[in-house]
Amino acid sequence: MAASQIRYVSTRGGQPPVSFEHALLSAYAIDGGLFVPETLPHFPRAELKRWAAARYTLAQVCAQVISRFTSLPVSDCEQLATAAFSTFNNGVEPPLPLRRFGA
Repeated sequence: MAASQIRYVSTRGGQPPVSFEHALLSAYAIDGGLFVPETLPHFPRAELKRWAAARYTLAQVCAQVISRFTSLPVSDCEQLATAAFSTFNNGVEPPLPLRRFGA
């Protein structure tokens, strides 16, 4: 997949849109605001069904989503997600689908 086209804007509105890299490395916008995506990516229902049919792991789903907000390749995002999940739940990645139990 190509690099993300999502640009990041300041929550205070005082900075022109910037790339993911700029937002990540700057931490704060020049006006003191936080960076947020200017737009949100669309995930077509057919794509979500394809992920389900392929029995993607939670790390794979996270990688697909994260890559849409960044310029990182999906493979790098998957490595990051896998590493993050390995630090909790005794290193056992939660299975999909996730379901909430109780209130």
